[in-house]
Amino acid sequence: MEGNPQNFTYHVERDAMDAMLIRHAHDHGAKVLQGVKVTDVLYEDDRAVGVRAKVADGWERDLSARVIVDASGRRAMMASRMKSKKKDLSFNQVCIYSWFQNVRRPPERLAGYGLFYFIGLNQAWGWQFPLREGKESVGVVVDREDFQKTGQSYEEFFDTLVGRSRNMRYAMEPAERIRPYWVEGDYSYKVDRYAGPGWLMIGDAVRFVDPIFSSGVDVALFTALHAYDAIIESWTSGNEGRAFDAFQDRISTGVDVWYDTISMFYRLQNLLTRFVTHKKWRPYIIGALQGNPYIPENVARTRELLAAPPRR
Repeated sequence: MEGNPQNFTYHVERDAMDAMLIRHAHDHGAKVLQGVKVTDVLYEDDRAVGVRAKVADGWERDLSARVIVDASGRRAMMASRMKSKKKDLSFNQVCIYSWFQNVRRPPERLAGYGLFYFIGLNQAWGWQFPLREGKESVGVVVDREDFQKTGQSYEEFFDTLVGRSRNMRYAMEPAERIRPYWVEGDYSYKVDRYAGPGWLMIGDAVRFVDPIFSSGVDVALFTALHAYDAIIESWTSGNEGRAFDAFQDRISTGVDVWYDTISMFYRLQNLLTRFVTHKKWRPYIIGALQGNPYIPENVARTRELLAAPPRR
């Protein structure tokens, strides 16, 4: 966007990133408990006032807090408890991926770029993202029905989809897999309400859609930032309801932009690359991919693009 000199974003390894965040929180005074699972949220007069925590050896106790923030990821603990987590039938996908070495990279002018491959099936695509030390994250996403009717194993099906793209097949010819395949399915869902008396949800606990743009980390970080703002505003103003309603509206608008952008990707696929290079629309697409679908101006411009994609 105007005034933003950065025309790129980042792809991170979650284990390293999460370890950095935990250390950072600890270094700034947060009390970090690892290996502890929250099994329930405690309420008094319909207000969340704490959680019940348990470790593997059976130790269990109740912990109180002024505000509960659900950052439980796709477990979506509070939404599941409230029965407000709903499967998104529009994205009945299965994802197969792993890490590889010796994957062929594109020309030098594209060094560091994440690559998308179109493999000629409805709601299907492949990716190749560079990691540290020469590793590559490579995966495929396809409609679950297209996988089920093949009768193949996940590994066989992965190889079949790679073979559907000449460029992806060429990149993977010398590749060596260095981790087991991960398989994810039925992962798209939505939640009706992200905030209430004494509680907020952030990250994947809010919503998860097909991860085309690897948006998980920045959704987590930006929703956490706005949750922090809402909590501070509620304590400063004394009006929690207004602050948390504003959080709900802001996050709802942002995740809807993500959803619509992903829907456009499946609807138009190859044309999306045209939009990214379009002089007028490029700043807003980049802004959304950098984790800024919550900024009102960016929301308005991205929605304009989604409603009427440019012809030239």
